[in-house]
Amino acid sequence: MKTAFVDREAELEYLEKIWRTNKAELIIVWGRRRVGKTRLLLEYSKNKKTLYLYVFHASKLSLLSFFTKEIKRQLNVSFPPGYVFPDWDAFYQYLYEIAKDEKIIVILDEFQRLADSSPEAIELLQYWWDTLLQKTQIKLFLVGSSIGMVEKIAISGSGPLFGRKTGSLKIKPMGFFDFMKAFSIDDIGKLIEIFSVFGGTPHYFTMVDADKSVEENIIELVAAPYAPLRDEPEQLLRTELRSLSIYMNILEKIAMSKGGVTVGDIASSLNKSRSELYPYLIQLEKMDIVKREKRITDTLKEFRGARFRIADNFIRFWFRFIYSNYPDLETGNYKAVLDHYRREKNDFISQVFEDIIHEYLIKNSGKNIVDALGRGITIPKIYGVGRWWWKDTEIDVCALAKNAIILGEVKWRNKPITKNEVLSLITQKTEVFRKKTLADKKIIYLIATKTGIEESAKKLLEEIPSIIITPEQLCKTMGR
Repeated sequence: MKTAFVDREAELEYLEKIWRTNKAELIIVWGRRRVGKTRLLLEYSKNKKTLYLYVFHASKLSLLSFFTKEIKRQLNVSFPPGYVFPDWDAFYQYLYEIAKDEKIIVILDEFQRLADSSPEAIELLQYWWDTLLQKTQIKLFLVGSSIGMVEKIAISGSGPLFGRKTGSLKIKPMGFFDFMKAFSIDDIGKLIEIFSVFGGTPHYFTMVDADKSVEENIIELVAAPYAPLRDEPEQLLRTELRSLSIYMNILEKIAMSKGGVTVGDIASSLNKSRSELYPYLIQLEKMDIVKREKRITDTLKEFRGARFRIADNFIRFWFRFIYSNYPDLETGNYKAVLDHYRREKNDFISQVFEDIIHEYLIKNSGKNIVDALGRGITIPKIYGVGRWWWKDTEIDVCALAKNAIILGEVKWRNKPITKNEVLSLITQKTEVFRKKTLADKKIIYLIATKTGIEESAKKLLEEIPSIIITPEQLCKTMGR
């Protein structure tokens, strides 16, 4: 596995634009713990004058003393013997002095902790920004992991820093095509399986030993008694949430589903009313732990008709295979976890493979590709991609373009796509889709498969507008 920083190209491009300005910038950078916020900023700030300050859970005096020492060390400056910033005014005054004539990046990591240990620091930052700091060339990054607190301080209309930020950057787990740059694995199936289990959060997937099997990594990193990720999702939730047991029950219910669940499904299984569950689901959405998914053709984003899915692959894996088998793990029975995983592995990975295909279409929107049959194909310019369903009709891929629609079937299993499955997509499923959406655009059919397609199915697809994707072709197209 590569140890170098894995490019977040869009984020780095945004940050470089900020550096190129000659004005003061106050940027809120936020996202869940472990998602790579600090690493991204430290990579961006290489070869630039930078001051990085981590906010511990500590008193005002301890923080000011630590900040004084770090400024001396990082900027190679001297203060009078024994000097410590006496208060926050003195600290902000110093930031003004070092940024008034030249650019400097200042990173306050976990800044939201100041609201607990020294709330006046936030209020004084508002004052200093309004009066002096905004006249400098400072690039001030306020980095936070407690999403609720970051919103309260800097994003909501009542927050002390609301209206002061010049930009914001929400960091999410990496998609598959950034994730795969971290590995030099030739077996694309194994790479997709690693992504399905450990997801796109750098802290998780950088622990993976690519020379070992996925199951060995599951045992060593998640299931063993002192495994570093054994209780990670629970600890992540505990830092943000109260009534933890309800959240855990909700997430287990969602993780066990094969295609997402409705509020009604969750309410029924937990013996609660829908209205009781709304606040919990909204909070999990804000934390990027669950996502509300509507039919891609629907225009309203609401609870009615929406399905909920776990947004993070590792958290989904943990609730489906670790949390549900905790009694066995407590007695050292790893076999129960592995047996459960082996039984449901293909179904589990298939849902992730669908997401990968969605990402692939977005990245190749309007581009020419070569599909698995060696055909040169132009992907239409897509303005929306997702899933579509109606009662018992499920369409794994529905991509919307101006003059066309892509409808797709995605299978991750050890046998090829059959002719009957292709016929089901291009006849019954298409008929329901057209009837319910009134869509009359040209339809391009997409088949994504782990193990190829039967010859009869291939001949059928060659006669209609179609795209055939395999894991190997998908990665080859993306430059691997």
